[in-house]
Amino acid sequence: MKLYKQTNCESCLPVCLLTLINEKITKKKEDELLLNGINNFRESYALGIVEEFVKKRDVKAKVFVDNRIYKNFLDKNIKDKKISLIHENINFKFQQEIRLF
Repeated sequence: MKLYKQTNCESCLPVCLLTLINEKITKKKEDELLLNGINNFRESYALGIVEEFVKKRDVKAKVFVDNRIYKNFLDKNIKDKKISLIHENINFKFQQEIRLF
């Protein structure tokens, strides 16, 4: 895996997502994912980026949401079936136990 230094202070999530799937990262890909994602979903730019990411690639994503009320709101507004929203208390125990890979 080749390291890539993000070029925007807000583009850590796009760079991390592209790195996870071993996609070659370019400034153009970084910017497109960031800007299109921000425009996707006003209430959460991070979720908008994830939505843009799964829409353009053959991948699925799990998004853990600590607040049940916010998760219910997201359920009504995120329509992409490749995104699974999961209510979970995000605490130290969760961080210790989560298995992402």
